[in-house]
Amino acid sequence: QTVAAKTDTEAKLVAIWTELLELPEVSTDANFFSLGGHSLLAMRLLSAIEKTFAVELEVASVFSAPTITLLGALIDAQDRSVSVDIAKADREQPLPLSFAQQRLWMIDNIEGSRQYHMPGALKITGPVDYALVTRAVNAVIERHEILRTVYQETAEAVVQKIKPFSPVEVPVQDLSHLTGDAQDEAVARVSVQEADKPFDLAHDNVLRVTLLKLAEQQHICLITMHHIGSDGWSMAILTRDFMQFYDAFSRGDNRAVTPLEVQYADFAKWQREQLSGEYYEQQLDYWREQLTAAPLVHSLPLDRPRPERFSHQAGMVHTRLSPQLSQQLDGFCLARKVTLSMLLQNAFAVLLGRWSGQSDIIIGSPVVGRPNKALEPLIGCFLNTLAFRFNVDGSQPFSDYLAKGKAMALSHYRHQQMPFEQIVNELKVPRNSAYNPLVQIWFVMQNNQEHALELAGLKFEEIDSGEASAQFDLQLSAAPEPSGLALCWSFPRQLFDEQTIKHLALSFEQMLSAIVADCNTCLAQLPMQDMAALKQQQQLAAKDKLSAKKFKFKRKNKVSGD
Repeated sequence: QTVAAKTDTEAKLVAIWTELLELPEVSTDANFFSLGGHSLLAMRLLSAIEKTFAVELEVASVFSAPTITLLGALIDAQDRSVSVDIAKADREQPLPLSFAQQRLWMIDNIEGSRQYHMPGALKITGPVDYALVTRAVNAVIERHEILRTVYQETAEAVVQKIKPFSPVEVPVQDLSHLTGDAQDEAVARVSVQEADKPFDLAHDNVLRVTLLKLAEQQHICLITMHHIGSDGWSMAILTRDFMQFYDAFSRGDNRAVTPLEVQYADFAKWQREQLSGEYYEQQLDYWREQLTAAPLVHSLPLDRPRPERFSHQAGMVHTRLSPQLSQQLDGFCLARKVTLSMLLQNAFAVLLGRWSGQSDIIIGSPVVGRPNKALEPLIGCFLNTLAFRFNVDGSQPFSDYLAKGKAMALSHYRHQQMPFEQIVNELKVPRNSAYNPLVQIWFVMQNNQEHALELAGLKFEEIDSGEASAQFDLQLSAAPEPSGLALCWSFPRQLFDEQTIKHLALSFEQMLSAIVADCNTCLAQLPMQDMAALKQQQQLAAKDKLSAKKFKFKRKNKVSGD
């Protein structure tokens, strides 16, 4: 039974929750996490609360008050005097880069930044109007200044300059004369070409769109953005805005592009002003304490020697946990008031510690980096990295270890505004072209739901662009799905064999099963594949295969009389 809101605060929270959780209605006594909430949505919830009520809460509040009734009472008890406005920056003055933009510009300036291209693809079914596609793309570019922002070096600093809006053409490549494998190969080839084409950050828009015609009512829209002007959340905004503009224009709604409250350049200037003085030093002191004397590079056993320069050619292993185990993990998290992301990341650290034989494990994880609700509809590079440092002491029960991990996560979220690049600089971490500073292992919880939308007589569906690059030595991505928790293990082929990662994935599943069976099991007792023995078996199998080939070759030569 749905319990209705009793106060104005509760009614506003109901509206926020239904939007965030994409539910038709929410009971005021329902648990945020049992409804599908997670750490990223919790951060968006806090941003919406700050904007709506002028109240600044910590993420721990969502865990201590996980229902609308409890959260509403907590909000009503606060002093509602927080100012959350981001001022408009003077466009006549030099516009600074955000800290994330500055890092990406430096990388591009030194070595190029192909690995920071963000390719995406939309499958469009139905009668496409090419003119409307071009109009919709241009409307998006006009709406978001960041898409027509370029970066120039002055005597004082690198600045961003917003180009006046100028219409672009969306090219159409007709592949309808091809069929079957020939067409698939052509699509793959063009997709790679579009994703690989470099951006000139001093002159180019950071968005490219190409339309591939497969049949009269079958098209693929290839989208490529540069990370300096985008992140994962932004890709979803781009898709949504494009479809909404296409739909409006198809209905004859030709009103001017709706202006945004703020733009990315406003955020960049605001960020620079916020992260200064005493606040900056407080944030920095926290991260110094967390990461001082941290290992510069992980100790995972590699299948091949690390080359002098990191290669981004990615391999991928996809696995899926059973629905039964996935449900057990959800129940485990609710009972212990942790998110699924927290549980998986902590277990991942145990796995890495057991595999490497090291107890000091660092895993990077992304945070949305949009501390104000006005920033939520913006395209831009807001993503920040949090470095989680785990002490994988094998003698401790997993329950105690998880409690420490939860406390660390909540503490990190309170200090998430400090850009990771600034932490690296301030700690004077040595740079090496062979691996990333501090964080070479990455965990991400994929919670961006993909939807097939139908509008203007068309069906739009996000599809895999077929292009992937490795930015880390090992990345684990998790995505809750109705058929079970989907896991994607991404790795550079120059470091690891696919079979090694498959064994690692099997160990992870066994470990999670053991954790839900008895969370008081000591870390050293959790099941783990004997990776050294498996590696020896692989080597012996490879030798046997080579010997068999040689024997077959000798027999062939003997029979032929050579």
